[in-house]
Order: sequence, then structure tokens, then C-alpha cells
Amino acid sequence: MNTLRASWRLFLFLATLVWYAFPLWIRAALGPIDWQHHQAVRQKFAKSAMRKLGIQVTVEGTPYEEGVCVYVSNHRSWLDPFLQLSAVWAFPVAKAEVGNLPIVAQGGKATGILFVDRGNKNSRKAVVDQMVGALRKGFSILIYPEGTTSTDPGTIAFKRGGFTVAKDAACPIVPMAVRYSDPKYHWGDGESLWKNFVQIAGSKTTDVTLYIGKAKMVDNAIEEMKATRVEIDNWILNLN
Repeated sequence: MNTLRASWRLFLFLATLVWYAFPLWIRAALGPIDWQHHQAVRQKFAKSAMRKLGIQVTVEGTPYEEGVCVYVSNHRSWLDPFLQLSAVWAFPVAKAEVGNLPIVAQGGKATGILFVDRGNKNSRKAVVDQMVGALRKGFSILIYPEGTTSTDPGTIAFKRGGFTVAKDAACPIVPMAVRYSDPKYHWGDGESLWKNFVQIAGSKTTDVTLYIGKAKMVDNAIEEMKATRVEIDNWILNLN
């Protein structure tokens, strides 16, 4: 039954993605991309997709509205960016593997997702340049400094690249975090994407809480990276 429900919801998810993304592909092919419009459409898609996947999202905090920022989040599942982009406007940084998925990749590229191959130095540098460029053009960024999903109770080691970008761009970082109601929804090493999808979309409903913290300017990238990790860990572990 779980697999049947997940299969139906996958069809609805992909159909919804094509419905919202196809007009964006046409607009992008015909002329310059209006990124404000594309982000607005992407948020409508994300909210619709959450409903179709049976995701019930509770948000603690409010999006940053005083300019651009770098949202910094823990990473639990393939679902994270979709549910987070239903709440905030940002260009997310995603693994290169996601950029190889049919339909998802095209929809992502049309709405500002930045794909990085973390094992490729040139790719990492190119994405950093794109992040700086996006911030300077007035668009926020969403990063996952762990670099991958994790099933650990807390976060795994952070990478400081996004904090350095925020410091160099003189914009704040905003801590974010996702907390699933059950650890079975976390996507770990060795588990296929399909299996994790069935775990989430095969459930009648999936409860997720999204935390949005307060903005902080970055004076020292390493120190802010450590402080942000502590803040996120305290929240996901219910230590606050």
C-alpha cells in the first residue's frame, strides 16, 4: 500500500512540476529570465507539491525580508529544498547528481538552482562565483554546509564556503533547520532515492517542522560556522 501511494504521489509530483516548469522553460528560451517571476512560480509549485505528497509543514520563525542573505540549513532528505522553498525565496545549492535527474533538473535550472560537484575543484569555484553573483544581483542563497544528507541525531561537520561567501558579500547568514517527526524519513548512505521517497510519500501524512532563525552578520567565517552549527543542533535535538 505504501508503494502504491508513493507511486501515485510521484506521478502527481512530476505532473505538478511539469505544469509549473514548462511555461518557465518557454520564457527562458524566448528571452532573458525574470528571476523574480521564476522564484514566485517555484514557490507556488513547492506549496502545491507539499500538499500532493502529504507533507504537513509547521514553520517556526519568519523569512528574512531586509535584503539578501545566505540561508544555512541541516540536510535530512531529498525533500528538504522543496519544503524550504515553499517558505523562502532563495537560490539553493544542490549536488551535481540532482542536476542529472530528468524533469527535476530542467525545472531546477529554470528557477535558479545552482548545481555543484563537490569533488571537482573547478565546479566548486564556479558555484561560489555564481553565489556571489546572485547575492550582488539581489537574490538570497540556500546552502547545506554538511554537503550531504545525514541520519545522525545532530549535524555532521560543516564546510565553511557559504559563510565565507556571506562575509565577502557583506550579507547576513540566517540559520534554518528541518526536523522530521520520525527518523525513518532521514535519507542515509546506502539507501536508494526511491526507498526514501516511499518512506516519505508512502506515509499517509509526513509531519515536518521548519525553523528559521535570526539573521547574523559574519565577521569570522569559521567562528560563525561553529556557532551556527550549535544553534541548529540545539534546535533539532530539542535542547533550546
